[in-house]
Amino acid sequence: MDSEENQEENQDGEWLTRLDGRGWIHNALAELAKTSDSHDPRAMIAGCKRSAGMALNGYLRLEFKESWGRTYVEHLRAAAVDDTLPEVVRGRCMRILHAEPPAGTLVQLRSKRTTSELVEATKDVVAWVYSEVVKREGNP
Repeated sequence: MDSEENQEENQDGEWLTRLDGRGWIHNALAELAKTSDSHDPRAMIAGCKRSAGMALNGYLRLEFKESWGRTYVEHLRAAAVDDTLPEVVRGRCMRILHAEPPAGTLVQLRSKRTTSELVEATKDVVAWVYSEVVKREGNP
């Protein structure tokens, strides 16, 4: 598919339906696997946001909410304050959303704990969406 066709697909709103709930979870887990091994803080943070956002696409396949927007960051922002979601999921989305890469040219030391907390928050969002997909769509 060339970029013009891809833009047309996205304008038609088919961006979400190109995968089912499980497909979005699969992509989220693949992104998280790449992200977990990164030593680059910017790449790791961006990957966690992408991974959680992909998982949230899986949730949107179950329950579409136009107010959640189309980008992964928009999904995280909306999910972080959506009272229909469990509080723990909202908190995890907030944690991922507010993760910031180091600014400027200074080398910023990041502890393994900080990195693992962000990855764990992402895993929690992916796991919750997976549980919702299985519950609503049935077993694999």
